[in-house]
Amino acid sequence: NEMVGDAPTIAEVLVEFLDFLGDAVVVAHHAEFDMSFLEIACEQHLHQQMDNGVLCTRRLGKRLLPWLPSYSLDTIANFLGLKIRYRHRAFGDAYATTQLLNFYLAYLEHMGVHTLEQLFMFQAGKIRLS
Repeated sequence: NEMVGDAPTIAEVLVEFLDFLGDAVVVAHHAEFDMSFLEIACEQHLHQQMDNGVLCTRRLGKRLLPWLPSYSLDTIANFLGLKIRYRHRAFGDAYATTQLLNFYLAYLEHMGVHTLEQLFMFQAGKIRLS
C-alpha cells in the first residue's frame, strides 16, 4: 500500500493507457484475471469495451504442455528451464511471460502456426497440432 499510496487512480490513467495500447494484442499469464480488471475499469470509467486481442501464456501452456501438474508461471518456467528474476514484480513477471511467449511462438511456428489468426485459433482449441 505504501508503494502505491500516491499513485494516480485507474480513472486518471486509463485513457492514456488505452492510447498507448492502441490495437496491440495484450499478452498476459492467466490473462482472464488481468483482463477482467481492465474490462471492468473501461466499462465503469469510460463506458466502453476493450476489443484488443488477448493471448494467454497460461492457456497456451495448457495446450502445449498438457502433462504439467499446474500451469502457474513458475511451473511452466521451471519446466522450460527459465529463471524468473524479481518474481511477483511487474517487470519480472512481464519478462518471464515474454520468455514463455517467445518459446511458444518458436515452437508453434515450427509446427505450422504462422499467423496471428492461427495463433488465436490454436489458443481457442480450434487448431490441433499434428
